[in-house]
Amino acid sequence: MDNREDLNEGSISDAVEQTTDKDSFKERLLFYMRKRHLNPTSLSRKAMLNMTAVRDILAHEKTPNPRIDTFIKLCHALGISPHHLSPDFEKFYSSPLLELLNEMDDLNEQDRQAAEENRQGAKE
Repeated sequence: MDNREDLNEGSISDAVEQTTDKDSFKERLLFYMRKRHLNPTSLSRKAMLNMTAVRDILAHEKTPNPRIDTFIKLCHALGISPHHLSPDFEKFYSSPLLELLNEMDDLNEQDRQAAEENRQGAKE
């Protein structure tokens, strides 16, 4: 099953549910990179990081531990909240706040998809 096709139709909260078995930072990072159709270099550029930053994170033999500013830039470039990339952040949020963040992420995803559809339509 191709995750890209399934996730382009779904919401971020649906994607989070699909990543619950992906407990490593690298697996989640790769998951969201595929969802956004980004390779390591393009994500590094989008996050305004060194061109090899994402490649270095993915090549790290053990669990990478990026600096917090790098982590936040990656989340921003991927259009996700920190708790999507690292489940450790969930413990910092109350249940109502976590639900609100997920709803906001879903709305942002809908906006992103609508903008992409508008760009595609403008090209035709």
